[in-house]
Amino acid sequence: MAKLLLFNIDAPEKNTAIRLTAMRLGIGFREIPPERQGQSLADLLTDSESTIPTPSESFSDEMLVMDSLSSEDFHFLLDTLRKNDQRIRLKAVVTDHNRSWSAERLHRELCAEADALEKRQRTIHKGTKTKGGR
Repeated sequence: MAKLLLFNIDAPEKNTAIRLTAMRLGIGFREIPPERQGQSLADLLTDSESTIPTPSESFSDEMLVMDSLSSEDFHFLLDTLRKNDQRIRLKAVVTDHNRSWSAERLHRELCAEADALEKRQRTIHKGTKTKGGR
């Protein structure tokens, strides 16, 4: 069954938009509290209690993790959030590679990736300004 894991999505409008879209698509969802961020994505998806200790520092960034969504549902969910101006910076799809990762590790990886992309965009934007304008 397709599922969403919601981390720190506290803004009521955004939380509601995600929940309503998930219900419309028949996708299950679960809000994950900070004390469970040290558990593996696999355990969080099955709601199993893991023996992995909770993280020493939980993260407070919004993060949306998607598992087993069809391509159509994936695009519909993200398009709906975008159209309603309810963007989430950190998003991931569960894969065989990251299923055993803790939510905390996934968060670190997504932050590093997002920071690198933003840095690249700033560099490209700066280069465009320098070449074209005075």
